[in-house]
Amino acid sequence: MIKNTILGFVIILTLGMFLIPFWLYADNKEALNIATNLISIISSLITVVIAFLLFDKFGVSKKALDKNIEVVFKLLEVIKSKTIFTEYESDSGTHHSVISIGDSSHESKDNDLIKNKIIVFNYDDINKGLNEINQFANNVWLPSQIKNKVQKISLRSASSVKDTISHKDKYVKIYFDLYPEARKDIKVMWFKTNQKETTFEEFRVSLEDLVFEIKTWLNKHSKHKLDLNI
Repeated sequence: MIKNTILGFVIILTLGMFLIPFWLYADNKEALNIATNLISIISSLITVVIAFLLFDKFGVSKKALDKNIEVVFKLLEVIKSKTIFTEYESDSGTHHSVISIGDSSHESKDNDLIKNKIIVFNYDDINKGLNEINQFANNVWLPSQIKNKVQKISLRSASSVKDTISHKDKYVKIYFDLYPEARKDIKVMWFKTNQKETTFEEFRVSLEDLVFEIKTWLNKHSKHKLDLNI
């Protein structure tokens, strides 16, 4: 419909520009020269106008946005599949709790007891557990504001902690795959971040911020409010 309208307008305008000089000038040769020049100028202008009107200004950006959305949803699915376990010591024994990323409804109330403890982790385990999430930071289609949140949960630099038992009030262990039963027969080296000592609360908030940023971004770029299971 738009193309037909533009085509009709172009034909009428071109015909008008060709006939007007013959109406204004008695000399047909002069009128023809003027008409030819006018048509040449008008044709150039019409070409620019048509290119502007017919150019799908959302074509490229929409494809890019579609890729953004696809990657963000993939990241969301990976996050939803992750569960982080915690272990800490107290006078009454060893305790465990769970961090379900993006779903605080299943978290243990014991988290309040450990929020100020420094997190320690097994380097291989935590990198393996977070690797699927961390790798999205290198994806060119991941929005930068989400990338920044992903990088905040990356525990790539660490220094070893030799004694966690004697400092039970200070540390809380976090892990993905090193379940207590699986660790009975192996020696586990625990680490803390060496940029700064990160508390359990700081780490948990970083996870929440990541999920919140994703949900905010998706709702902002969706025509309808999303009802996400996270």
